[in-house]
Amino acid sequence: MQPADRTRPHVPVQSCGLDTLDNADGPASDAKPHLVTPWGYHHDVSEKRMSAVERRRRGTAYHEAGHAVMATILGFVFTRVSIEPVNGREGRVTYRTPRWVTKGNVLDPAVRQWFEANIMSQMAGFVAERQYRGRGDHIGATGDYASTYEMASLVSLSRKEAALYLDALFERTSVLMRQRIIRRSVSAVTRALLRAHSLTHQEVRKLVDDVFA
Repeated sequence: MQPADRTRPHVPVQSCGLDTLDNADGPASDAKPHLVTPWGYHHDVSEKRMSAVERRRRGTAYHEAGHAVMATILGFVFTRVSIEPVNGREGRVTYRTPRWVTKGNVLDPAVRQWFEANIMSQMAGFVAERQYRGRGDHIGATGDYASTYEMASLVSLSRKEAALYLDALFERTSVLMRQRIIRRSVSAVTRALLRAHSLTHQEVRKLVDDVFA
């Protein structure tokens, strides 16, 4: 999605992720008895015996996997996705904003596409966790909400347009996240995050490619 003939110099790293996360049911280890859920993940039948900390960590992994998978599918290049706590954040996706975006015109289709992919990847974290948990009362991703509105405002001419733009992107994100192949990709990245705690974009790309193969 980014023009190949434009340079992408090093710029300060930005981050999107969770500041706090309420207790969330999480996917189970493959070594334990499990049930297949409508969302496509294997839940441990003894999950209720997990500690609150473990359920919390697994919920964070699912949320961040949603970010990373959507970014990968849309061609949004990030540096790393992690569930290692840093500065009060339980999970995050880090990326560098290309100079051709920061110096570009928001009416440029390529610049607008970059913003759309960024917004949708941030929305996908909430959507993945909500569908996974079967609940819509997520309270942890306040940074994601604020960031998406800020970015929508940069490419909109009014508050009304920004609100409508976000509604349309959220609907598109929700529809994509319901696709079985994407649900499987999110599950694969979630399992990898629970094992490794941190993945590069290349590692996520390989996991997604394997699911789509």
